[in-house]
Amino acid sequence: MSRLLASNGGSKFSVGIGLLSIIASSLTYMLAVQMVRPIMALYFDSVGYTALVIGIFVSLNAVIPILFGMPIGSRIDRMGTRRAVIAGSVLCLISGISFILGVKTHSIVLILFGQVLNGFGGMFSWGALQAAASIAANQSDEKRGNHIISNFSFVNSMGQLAGPSVGGFLSDFGGYVFVFYVFTALNLLGILLASVLPIGSFARGRDREEVQENVQRSREASTKAQGKPSPSPSGKESFWKSYIDGYSLMRRNKPFAVAILLNGVLFMLIDVRTTFFPLFMSNTGLTHTEIGSMLSVSALAAVIVRPMTGFLMNRLGHRRIMLISIFSGAVCLLLLLVKPEYWLLAAIVFIWGASTSVNQPVALMMVSQTVEPGERGMGMSLRTMSNRFVQLTNPVIFGALTTLLGLRFGFGVLGVLLLAFGVVYQRQHRPCPSAVSDTSGTGKSA
Repeated sequence: MSRLLASNGGSKFSVGIGLLSIIASSLTYMLAVQMVRPIMALYFDSVGYTALVIGIFVSLNAVIPILFGMPIGSRIDRMGTRRAVIAGSVLCLISGISFILGVKTHSIVLILFGQVLNGFGGMFSWGALQAAASIAANQSDEKRGNHIISNFSFVNSMGQLAGPSVGGFLSDFGGYVFVFYVFTALNLLGILLASVLPIGSFARGRDREEVQENVQRSREASTKAQGKPSPSPSGKESFWKSYIDGYSLMRRNKPFAVAILLNGVLFMLIDVRTTFFPLFMSNTGLTHTEIGSMLSVSALAAVIVRPMTGFLMNRLGHRRIMLISIFSGAVCLLLLLVKPEYWLLAAIVFIWGASTSVNQPVALMMVSQTVEPGERGMGMSLRTMSNRFVQLTNPVIFGALTTLLGLRFGFGVLGVLLLAFGVVYQRQHRPCPSAVSDTSGTGKSA
């Protein structure tokens, strides 16, 4: 990161400020998100909605990121770190105000509007911060880049550790509206921190233009070979062109497409834990503080595991780490069928958190290694878009499943499906004997 910023003309002091602002902005964003997300499900449950309706309501913050994820990714590449994070923080600030007004006036419409707006703002903020970390890693060799991503993820895991506990405590102490007041204040802090973010943390305009020119030349060559006239881009086409660029990136870059798929599968485990697992624990009689503390156990596992992720990626490779994570998460879901006691439940949650904690650093590294610098904003936004797609579909499907079978058996069915996916992925992507050594060394087989 320092080399990246220094290459853009920054002094050592400005480089240090930039690094601190990126870390502080990421920590603030993650703390706010992890504090509110489980509380939203508990709030809807307290109002009296069923699991299916709760799933639909919770998934609303993924609507805009799915519909406009690709244009937002292109926009982030043009905006740069500072403006993208500020824009995202402002949107999340407005969503916090909408939450407060919705609780005070008992208006579910305002709450749902805040959900949609929160997802929109998060697309800007988180996409920008991930792209900055990704480019920083790519300025170094592979091993050092792995450690940069690992350290970035470690900072985020601190927010994931504190967020659920803080949210549960604030909810028991001052009610749901107090949680939303703190959420709003954190987004205000995010705006202040973003104001000192380095503007040039993304790929330089020259890099982006070169990639776009290369893609355009390849398209023109393809159309000429087919005897078709070359299309002339216009301002009106720029919005829709982002969808074409995103689809083209997925289609022509198979390693990137596989990375997005694996990211979505593991994020499904994370989404179920933050959305429906609090309802599972609430049904067992735990208080909000106890529920938040239990969720923080999974974040504690992330704090322990993520500093070692760079070492694990260098030793095991991406494919083996993903397989271990998928199978471990599936076993944790199946163990919920046995009605575990409190301490056994804490152990399950710890393993569950450890298995999903590698998703962010491994997926970030896989994406950063498979896309060009000028497409990194698009790549990271597609990764975030896949997460939002999971957040949109998973609560609805899993909510309908649990309405029919109950939460325990719903977790069991999901565990079986994950085991099946892991077996299929292992067979389809089994490395050749001659490439085993390269796979374990570089981790690019996925």
